Amino acid sequence: GDHSGMLQIMLKNDTGQTTMSGIVTHAGDPRIVLWDGLAVDARPSGVLMAVRNEDVPGVVGFIGSTLGEAKINISQISWGRNPDSDEARTLLNLDSAPEALVLESIQKHPAIQWAKLAQFE
Repeated sequence: GDHSGMLQIMLKNDTGQTTMSGIVTHAGDPRIVLWDGLAVDARPSGVLMAVRNEDVPGVVGFIGSTLGEAKINISQISWGRNPDSDEARTLLNLDSAPEALVLESIQKHPAIQWAKLAQFE
């Protein structure tokens, strides 16, 4: 394929755990390619929003509309889903970080378990 190895990171706390796997392509591009076993494709750079959500209609549209109303541009979006369950994961590369109230609004959606921001250099 376009890479020769994969790195997996597991984060665990009192409320649960999550696992992400990444590669560096032969072209030198880092990519997140698995999240809790679900296939995704995201760049770990700039502002990255990670969302753990139920696989139901309207979640991605809600996130996009909420960010759009806040004038936050999505530069890339990737989602993975398990067709045998209601699990989904969404990764969004953003041009800028949303304010706390915008993130809180996204977190309040009934189908979103959590949404977190990461800032990469």
